[in-house]
Parts: sequence; C-alpha cells; structure tokens
Amino acid sequence: YHTGITPRYFSYPSGRYDDAVIEVLQALDFWGAVTTYSGKEHNFDGRYKWSRLRVRNDTPLAEFIDLVQPEQ
Repeated sequence: YHTGITPRYFSYPSGRYDDAVIEVLQALDFWGAVTTYSGKEHNFDGRYKWSRLRVRNDTPLAEFIDLVQPEQ
C-alpha cells in the first residue's frame, strides 16, 4: 500500500547491512538508517548506522523516560 509519503529513514531487515547497502541508501536519498543494536547516542556522520531503543506497547512510562534521558 502506497501512502504517498516518501520514506526518509530505513530499518535494516534483521539488522543486516554492509557498505554496499549503505551506498544504495545514499544513492536513493535516504537520510539515515537504524540497526538492531541498542543505544541512543547518535551523530550525523553515523546516520546510516544509528542504534535504537526497543519500546514495547507495555513499557511503563517511568521506564520509557529513563530510556530516553540523555547520559549524564
């Protein structure tokens, strides 16, 4: 189903990617991509290898707040 909205970010299937995949995403004008690695610290240069946080529908609000707080 096409929504008419161009995706800007990509999620690697099963977290699998290599430099060739990143080159394809860049050629297709994706702005970045996420891996399956857990983490929350990102920079622009690493935008095709960003980590992510797993948040489930039953994650308590207090736990979510702890997840997204910057490292001190």
